[in-house]
Amino acid sequence: MDLNLWNILILEKNKDLLEVLEVVLIGRYQCVYVGTLDQARKLLVDRKIEFHMVITEDILPDGSGLDLVLLCNQDHIPCVGISESVLMKGVFFKAGVIDFLVKPVDYDRLLNVVWGVVGNMRY
Repeated sequence: MDLNLWNILILEKNKDLLEVLEVVLIGRYQCVYVGTLDQARKLLVDRKIEFHMVITEDILPDGSGLDLVLLCNQDHIPCVGISESVLMKGVFFKAGVIDFLVKPVDYDRLLNVVWGVVGNMRY
């Protein structure tokens, strides 16, 4: 399985965390990084890129990452939630995420979550 064919959309407003995520995922997957809900929605609706997974945080400059989770659910795109608060775990799971990570993100766990999604994809 060529993992470079797997596209992941990452919605995170913190540029420092985005840089770390890029280092962790680069070379393994094709990642598109955005900082606003509007940018993420446009990419998903546009469909020029087929995303196999979305990673989103909860609080964004222009809305809630939970809105993106609901959009992903409509298109059957697996979504992972990220938050600084463990209290958001239940909210994210109720919205339909496949997993939830608390900041600071455990990068080994992140890779295991991504690999779990990729390993379960069928084409």
